[in-house]
Amino acid sequence: MQLRLRTRIILGSMIPLVLVGVISTVAGAHLIARSVSGQVQHSLESSINTARLIYQGDLDDLHEAVRLASFDPAIRAALTAGAPDQGLPRLAELQQLNRVDVLDLLDPDGRVLLRAQAPARSGDSLAGRHLVQRVIAGRGDLAATGVATGAELEIEDPVLAERASITAQPAVSGGQAEEVTGGLLLEAAAVVRDGDRPIGILYGARLLNRDVRMVDAIYETVFKGETYHGSPIGEATIFLGDVRVATVIANHGDRAVGTRLDPEVRANVITHGRPWVGRAEVVGDRHITSYEPIRDLSGKVVGALALGILERRFTEPRRDALAVFLAITLAGVVLSFLVAVTMTRRIVSRVRRLVDAVERVAGGDFGHRVGVDSDIYEMALLEGQIDRMSVALAERDATIKRQTEERISRSERLAIVGRLAAGVAHQINNPLGGILLFSNLLLRKFPEEGIERENLERISNEAKRCQSIVQGLLDFARHREPTFERARIEEVVERALRLVEHQGLFLNVAVTRRYAEDAPSADVDVTQMQEVFLNLVLNAVQAMNERGELTVTVAPEPRENAVRITIADTGPGIAEDQVEKIFEPFFTTKDVGRGTGLGLSVSRGIVEGHGGIIWAESRPGAGANFVIRLPVAQAPDAAVAP
Repeated sequence: MQLRLRTRIILGSMIPLVLVGVISTVAGAHLIARSVSGQVQHSLESSINTARLIYQGDLDDLHEAVRLASFDPAIRAALTAGAPDQGLPRLAELQQLNRVDVLDLLDPDGRVLLRAQAPARSGDSLAGRHLVQRVIAGRGDLAATGVATGAELEIEDPVLAERASITAQPAVSGGQAEEVTGGLLLEAAAVVRDGDRPIGILYGARLLNRDVRMVDAIYETVFKGETYHGSPIGEATIFLGDVRVATVIANHGDRAVGTRLDPEVRANVITHGRPWVGRAEVVGDRHITSYEPIRDLSGKVVGALALGILERRFTEPRRDALAVFLAITLAGVVLSFLVAVTMTRRIVSRVRRLVDAVERVAGGDFGHRVGVDSDIYEMALLEGQIDRMSVALAERDATIKRQTEERISRSERLAIVGRLAAGVAHQINNPLGGILLFSNLLLRKFPEEGIERENLERISNEAKRCQSIVQGLLDFARHREPTFERARIEEVVERALRLVEHQGLFLNVAVTRRYAEDAPSADVDVTQMQEVFLNLVLNAVQAMNERGELTVTVAPEPRENAVRITIADTGPGIAEDQVEKIFEPFFTTKDVGRGTGLGLSVSRGIVEGHGGIIWAESRPGAGANFVIRLPVAQAPDAAVAP
C-alpha cells in the first residue's frame, strides 16, 4: 500500500513514540509490580521463620507441659500404687490446665492405662506410634508432629474424630470430593519415674485440624491483623498433606478448611519436600506465598506451613502508575502530532520539487539542475547530490556506451580468433605429423650418442610441443556438449590424482586429501571434469617447482546446494593484478615454453558448462587456492558412476 510522504512522516514519528510510551508504561508498571513482589517475597521469607518459631513454640509448650505433668505427685502415686484410676481427677485437671486434646497415661510398654478424656476406654496400645516407640526405647522425653488416623482419634474421643473429619475438594478437576478423616497432631511423651525406675509414660497431643489458635496467632504476629476490603489481607495456613486443616482464609463466609494446595506448590513442598516462595493460587485468588514442609519424627513430609498475602493488594499502585504513564504518553503523542504536521508541510513541498527534478533526469535530461536554495540542511545536501548525480550519469552514460562498444568488438575478435585458431590448427596438424613421423624414422638410424641424434630428438620434442599447443587451440575453439552422469566428485578427483601421483614430478610433493563423508553427488561429464582436476593439480605442482604440499578438499555447501572442490598449493602465489586475468585465453604466468595459456580458460569453459563456477584465491607468498563449486544432483542417487 502506497502512502503519501506526509502520512509516512507523521506515522513514522508517532508510531515509535506510541510504542515507546506503551512499552515504557507496561515496563514501568511491571518493574514496580516486580519490585513490590520481590520485597513482599523477601518479607515472607523472613515471616515464614516467625511462623515456624510460633509452630515450634507451641510444640515446645506441649513438650514442657507433658514433661512437667510427668513429675506430678498424684500421677506418680497412682502408678506406684498400681491404681491408675486414682490419678484420673488430676489427669483431667492437667488436660484442662494445659489445653491439650489428648492426655493418656501409659504403662512402660505403651499400653493405655488411663485416658483423661475417656476413662472408660483403656487397654489398647500406643506403642505403634513412632514417638512412643522412641520414648519406650529410652530416647528420653520427646515432642514432634504426627498424624493420627480417624480410628485412632475415635478411640481417644469421638469429638476429636468428628473435628478431624474434613470434606476436601477434588484433587483433580472434575473429580469427586474426598473425605479426610486423619488428623495432624502436635504430640509429646514423657517418662514417669519412681526414682530412677520408669513406671509409666505420659502422652499428650493437640489436634491441629480446625484449631485456629495457632494460625490466628501467626496471622496476628506477621500481619498485625490487617485486612483488605474486610477480609484477611493474607494467608496463614496449616496443611495435612495438601489439604488445609487450619487457616485464616475465608471461603463463602467460613474458613477455607478442606481446600487444597496449588498443584505447583504441592509438587515442590509435599512431593519433593522443598520450601517454596512465589505466586500461587489460594482459594480462587492469586497470593504471593511462602511455604515450608512440616515433617514428622522420621523426617517424612506430612503437611505444610504457609504464609501468603493477596496479590490484589499490590495491583492498585501498578494501576495508578499505569494511568500516569498513559497520560504522559498521550500528551506526548498529541504534541508530537502537531509538530510533525507542521514540519511535514515544509518538507513535502521541497520533496515535490526534487521528485520533478529526478523525473526529468530519469527521462534523459542530464543537463537539468535543481540548484541549492533550501534552508533545511539535509534538503540542501540532497539538492546538491541530485545535481552531482546528473553530471555523473551523463559521464557514466558516455562511459557505458564506450565500454559496450569495446566489449562487443572484443567478443567479435575472440570469435574470429577462435575460428582462425581452429583452421590454423587443422592446417598445422598434418605437417607436424609428418615431421614427427620422419624424425622418428631418422632416430632409428642414428646411434644412441651423437650431436645428430640430439638435434633430431630436439626436433621431435618441439614438434610434440607444437602438437600440444595445436590441441589446446582446438579444445579452445571447439565446443563439445558434455555427457552427464551421476558421480561422486571425490572419486573423480581421486581418479585424476592416481594418473599423476606416482610420476616423478610428485616425488617431493605431499598430497593431502580431505573428502567429507557427507559430500553429495553431482551430474557431470566425468572425462571433462577429470581433465579439469588434472589440469589444476599439474598447475599447482608446477607452481611449487615440484616441491611442497598439495591439499585437495571436497566438501558440501548446503546453503548453496552445491559441492565445493578446493585445490590448494604452497607455492609463491599469484600477483594481485594477475588473479583476474589467469582464466583469459593465452594468458600464462609460466616461463616461456612451459605453457600455452589455454588450460585454465578451457577448464573454466567446462565448469561453466556444468552450471558451476571456478575462481582463484591467492596472496603473493602464501600459495594459491583454486575453487570449483558445482551444483549437486537434484534426483536421488540411483546410479553413481564408479
